[in-house]
Amino acid sequence: SRLEKRNAILIAEPGIGKTAILERLAQRIVSGEVPPEFKNAELLRVSAATFEIGGLADNLRRVQQIADTIQRVQQTNSKPVILFFDELHTIPQVAREEMKRFLDRDLLYFTGATTPTEAQSLERNSAFYRRLKPLSIVEPTREHTFRILRESWAPRLEKKYGITITDEAIRESIELTRYYPDRFRPDGPQDILQDAAVRATRKQEKTLGRETVRDYVAEDARLPLTTLSDDVATKYRELEAALGREIFNQPEAIQAIAEARRRKITRVADPEKPTVVGLFGLTGTGKTELAYALAKAEFGDAARVYRISMTEMTNEGKLNTQVGSPNGYRDSEAGGGLIRFLKNNPGGVLLVDEIMKGSPEARDWLYNILDKGE
Repeated sequence: SRLEKRNAILIAEPGIGKTAILERLAQRIVSGEVPPEFKNAELLRVSAATFEIGGLADNLRRVQQIADTIQRVQQTNSKPVILFFDELHTIPQVAREEMKRFLDRDLLYFTGATTPTEAQSLERNSAFYRRLKPLSIVEPTREHTFRILRESWAPRLEKKYGITITDEAIRESIELTRYYPDRFRPDGPQDILQDAAVRATRKQEKTLGRETVRDYVAEDARLPLTTLSDDVATKYRELEAALGREIFNQPEAIQAIAEARRRKITRVADPEKPTVVGLFGLTGTGKTELAYALAKAEFGDAARVYRISMTEMTNEGKLNTQVGSPNGYRDSEAGGGLIRFLKNNPGGVLLVDEIMKGSPEARDWLYNILDKGE
């Protein structure tokens, strides 16, 4: 064990498994599969709700109650204590300041969990943050997620709902998570699989296959079943024809879009990044209408287009209208217009007009979206 910075902060997007890591640690403590210094350790979990309401005096009182609990456990049993704070960023700053005084106690190991975005706001409270060792938790790969679902989650669902879940259904739930931009592996596929299991039970199906998973996602994400089709060749021949019925005399642009989508679906292109197509032409040649036609053909709804004019993106305030206010500001969790669109529309088209007329900051922001999908 380390003599310094034995307190850690787990950093990962929601649903990747921060809390599950601590739950697994608790299981290993019970079974004795831990280093000697953690034998018989007591794990205390503090939820985000602890500090949801109350003023300064209430928050300080709750911190003192936590400190008293730790001291009582240690005096009674001389046990090491692992104190776990879920959603560490929700703790008021005054409470974090007060907690500093007992973070360095003997036999106390502090662990918190937060997201990458919220970790940045915590870092500003350097006196508290410097006592913590940041540990980044990466999203599991698709194959790792499959093993998690196959070995742990699927058996529980099978027992609960009295069905059999095929490997194909599990893999389909993993693949179709891409239509939910705010969900991450393994939590996203777990949710899809459970909801599909409920659907199978209602239909009195004894086996949950990929078709039921696909039907559920198509309905939940409001997507045409053809969007989720395996027949890529047929689908994108139809896409070119559908676009051609809406947009005349632009075969090269239509072909470029269809080929870009084909590369995405067949995984020649990186599936984690957006499909990017640049359309260049004079005013009135159909660039904007082509975006609406694509949304209609791909997602069954021409309204699934979000338009940003880069001529309006002239300062940070304008950018915030798209992505939301910085952490710590009012309504920062609500997100801006683009964030709300993505949450409400798992599949859609982002139309960026006048791409070169935005401010340098706006262009950097846009390039990050196009390059990383973030």
